[in-house]
Amino acid sequence: NYLYKIKNVSVDIAFVMVKAKLALVTGGCGGIGQTTCETLALEGARVVVADINGNAAEEIAKTLPGSNHMGIVLDVTSADSVDKVFEAIKAKYKSPPTIIINCAGILSYKAFLDETIEIFQTQFDVNVKGTYLVTKAACREMVSYNLEGSIINLSSVAASGVREMASYSLSKGAIKSFSKSIGKEMAQYGIRCNALCPGPVDTFLLNSIPEEVLLLSTQFNPMKRLGKTQEVANFILFLASEKSSYINAASLSIDGGLIK
Repeated sequence: NYLYKIKNVSVDIAFVMVKAKLALVTGGCGGIGQTTCETLALEGARVVVADINGNAAEEIAKTLPGSNHMGIVLDVTSADSVDKVFEAIKAKYKSPPTIIINCAGILSYKAFLDETIEIFQTQFDVNVKGTYLVTKAACREMVSYNLEGSIINLSSVAASGVREMASYSLSKGAIKSFSKSIGKEMAQYGIRCNALCPGPVDTFLLNSIPEEVLLLSTQFNPMKRLGKTQEVANFILFLASEKSSYINAASLSIDGGLIK
C-alpha cells in the first residue's frame, strides 16, 4: 500500500509539472510531432499544433485530449510565418508558449556524389533555419514576457555522421551545437535548451531509406528494433517539465544503445 501511494504521488507530480502550460510543437503532424502533441495534451498542457499542413494541424488539435488547443499553419523556413504564428498564439492565449518542441524536419537518403545543392539547401532550410527561427522567436517572446521555459530541438544520432546522409547528418550536427549555445546563453533568463537525438524511429521519414539499411540498423542495435514515437515523446515530456530543471545545453540520445 505504501509503495502504491508513493507511485501515485509521483504520477500526480509529473502531471502538475506540465498542466496548463502552453506548448508549441512544430512538425506537429509528423510521427514524433503528433505523438508529442497527444502526450503533452494528455498530461494537461495546452498544445499548439504547428505544421506546414495547416488543415491537418487543425484537425489534430481538435482530437487532442483536454481542451483549449490550437492548430495552425507554419512554414518554419519563413521568418514572417514564424512571427505570425507567435502573434496568433499571443492573441489567443495572452501569452507566448513556454514549451517549444522543434520537431519539423526532413530527411534525404542519397550518395554524397549524387546529392544536389537543392537537396542540401532544402534540408538545411527546414532542419537548421527552421529550428533557428522558431527558437529565436520563442526566446525573444519569453524574455519580453519575463517567462521561463524549456526548448527541445530534435537532432538525431545521425549527427555523428552516417553514410548516404551527408546533408542530413550535417544539419542535425548543427542543431546539437546550436542547442548547446542557446542553452548556455539563455539560462540567465531561466530558459533551458536541449537537443534530443533519437535513433531510427518507426515513422514515415524512414520511407526514403532502403529496407536493407533499416534491417542492418536493427541488427546492430542492442535492442534489435526501431524506436517508437511514444518512447521519444515520453522523453520530450520529461525535458519539457520541471522534473528536468537542471538539464540544460545537453545532447541526449534515445537510441536503444545504437551509438557507442
